[in-house]
Amino acid sequence: VAAKTTKKEYKNAYKLFGASLIFATISGGVMATIIFIFAKDLSMMLFNTPYCALPLRILAPTIFLCALMGVFRGYFQGNSTMIPTAISQLIEQIINAIVSVVATYTFIKYSVQDSFYAICDSSKSWGAGGGTLGTCLGALSGLIVLLVIFMINKTKINEKVSGDTNSETDSYKDIYKVMFLTILPVILGQILYNLNSIVDRTCFSHLVPGDSRLKQLNLGRYGKYYLLISIPIAVATALGNSIIPTIVKEHVNGNKEGLRNKINVAIKFNMLIAIPSAVGLSVLGKYIIESLFPGTHPMVAIFLMYASITVVFYSLSTTSNAVLQGIGLMRYPLIHSAISFVLHLIVVVILLKTGFGIDSIVIGNAVFAFFVCVFNSRKIAKTVDYKQEIKKTFVIPFVCSLIMGVFAFVVAAVLNSFNTNNSTNVTRVITLVALFVAVIVYFVAMVAFKGLTENEIKRFPMGSKLVMAMKKVKLM
Repeated sequence: VAAKTTKKEYKNAYKLFGASLIFATISGGVMATIIFIFAKDLSMMLFNTPYCALPLRILAPTIFLCALMGVFRGYFQGNSTMIPTAISQLIEQIINAIVSVVATYTFIKYSVQDSFYAICDSSKSWGAGGGTLGTCLGALSGLIVLLVIFMINKTKINEKVSGDTNSETDSYKDIYKVMFLTILPVILGQILYNLNSIVDRTCFSHLVPGDSRLKQLNLGRYGKYYLLISIPIAVATALGNSIIPTIVKEHVNGNKEGLRNKINVAIKFNMLIAIPSAVGLSVLGKYIIESLFPGTHPMVAIFLMYASITVVFYSLSTTSNAVLQGIGLMRYPLIHSAISFVLHLIVVVILLKTGFGIDSIVIGNAVFAFFVCVFNSRKIAKTVDYKQEIKKTFVIPFVCSLIMGVFAFVVAAVLNSFNTNNSTNVTRVITLVALFVAVIVYFVAMVAFKGLTENEIKRFPMGSKLVMAMKKVKLM
C-alpha cells in the first residue's frame, strides 16, 4: 500500500486493500476453525496439559478478528497515518483489561458453584478462559473502532480513488501474485518469532524430567518474565511497523541518502527506549514483579536481572526486519529468522540436556534475537551501504541508562527500607516513584551527554514545550 500511494496509484492501493480483506477473511477463518476444533489435541501435543483446551477455544475467534484488524491497520499505515492504529489499540487494551478481570472472576466463581465444573478441566482452566475472552472482545472492539474510522474517511478515500486517472488498474491475478510474494515471507517470519516461544515451552515440557506440576509452575514463572519483556518489545514492534511506509517511500523514490537517514533514526529511537527499558527491568525487577504479581517466586526477578538484555536484541531485530521489508528484501527476515531459530533450538536443547532447566528457555530467547540482529545488520549494511552510528545510538544511551539504573536502585532501596511490613501497596508506590526518577534522570542525562538533539526532542509528544523548559533551566 505504501509503495502504491507513493506513486499516487490510489486505485490500485484500494484494490489491494480489498484483495487483502478477502485473503484475511479466508485465512483467519480457517485458522480460527482449526484452533477451535483441535484445541484439546494441540494443548496436549504442545504443552502436555488438557487445561489449555478451553481458553484456546475461547481465544480462537480472535485469530479471525486480528486478521481483519491487521488489514485495516496496514491500509491506514500505508497511507502514512498511525492514528487509527493507535486509537484502536488503546480501546482494544482497555476493553481487554476490563473484560479479562471481570470474566476471569465470574468464570471461576461459576465453575466452582455449578455442577458443570465436573466436565470442565478445572476452575483455573475457566479462569484462563476468562482472560482469553478479554483478548477476544478487545480485538472485536478494536476492529469496530477501525471500521468506524474507515467509514468516516470513506468519502476522502473515494475521492482519491476516483481522481486517480493516471494508473493502470492491476488485475486480481497480479495483485495476489505480488501479495503472496510480499506477505508470505513476512507471515512466515512472524510465525517463526511466535513459534520460538512455543517450541521452547514444548521442549521444556518433554525433555525435562520430573513432576509435571513443578514444570508448569516454572513455565508460569517464565511466562511472567516474558510478559514483562514483551512490553518494551511491543513498543519497538509498533515503531518498526510505523517506519515501513517512510522507508518504502525513500526506496521507491531512489533517495539513498534519505533512506540511510531514516534507517538511522529508526534504530536510534528504538534503542532510546529499549536500552533503558532493559536496565530498568534489571535493577527494578524485584519491585516490579512484587507490584504486579504479589508473592511470585524470586526466580522471575532473577530472570529479569540477567536476561533483560533480550529486550535490546528483540527491539533491534524487529526494527531491522522492518527495514529489510521496507526496501523490498522480504525473504531475508524469514531466512535469518529460520537460521536463528535452528541455532537457538540447538542451544536450548543442549542447555536442557545439561540441567539448566527453565533458564535454558530464557537464554534461548536472547540467543535467537541476537543472531537475527547480526544477520539483518550485515544484510542492511551490504545492500544500502549503511554504516551504523554507534556513539549516539548505543554508547550514550547505555551510559545514561546505567546512571539512571543507579539512581533508580538507590531510591527504591532507601524507600523500601521503611517498608518493614513488606506491604504490596507500599511496594507499588516505591516502584512508581523509582520509575519516575528513572525517567527524569535518563532524559536529563541524555541531554547532558548530547545523546538527543533539539530537533529530535521536538519529534516527541509535546517536544517543543520540553525544549523550552530545558532552555529555561539551562539544560539546553
